[in-house]
Amino acid sequence: MILLPSKFKSRGGERRGFTILYAALVSSLLLSISLGIYNISIKQYVLSSSAIDSQLAIYTADGAIECAIYWDAIKGVFESPNEADNASVSSQIKCGEDDITTATSYDTGEVTTRFETNFSSSASGDLQCAKVKIEKKWNDSNTDVITRIESRGYNYCTTNPRKVERALRVTYPIDPATGLPIE
Repeated sequence: MILLPSKFKSRGGERRGFTILYAALVSSLLLSISLGIYNISIKQYVLSSSAIDSQLAIYTADGAIECAIYWDAIKGVFESPNEADNASVSSQIKCGEDDITTATSYDTGEVTTRFETNFSSSASGDLQCAKVKIEKKWNDSNTDVITRIESRGYNYCTTNPRKVERALRVTYPIDPATGLPIE
């Protein structure tokens, strides 16, 4: 039998040390609750910032598609397959503050025009950009020209891990005699 000095002997029986055990248990419980709340708030922050990035990208795509529709349906700048002479054609258009040169390519019965434009946002302070593709081809019965405009908007024009792409597509027929959309 080992004899302990009197200062190490328990005074109240076998209950010595439970206060420290309870304190450690309560503090670890509070720490785990705090870490859980911190983890949830970080996820909420990332989710809300991705919603803002997505909104910037979709508005950029929308602005670019509106510009393309204006220059096609109102100004008639983009060539139709019946006007195409298979020569390399570029047009000058203006979207927002940007002067844009378009590039047009030809395939059998189809004309494709592409351009890129930039938009600036006061919300983020960064530059957003969009890539637009306008395809015009004859419908199946060769009576109307079908125009399909696709716009891809980006919340950042540079390489960024938070870069988001959103796309919009509009399709409408054009009367070949007038060059205007059919209602």
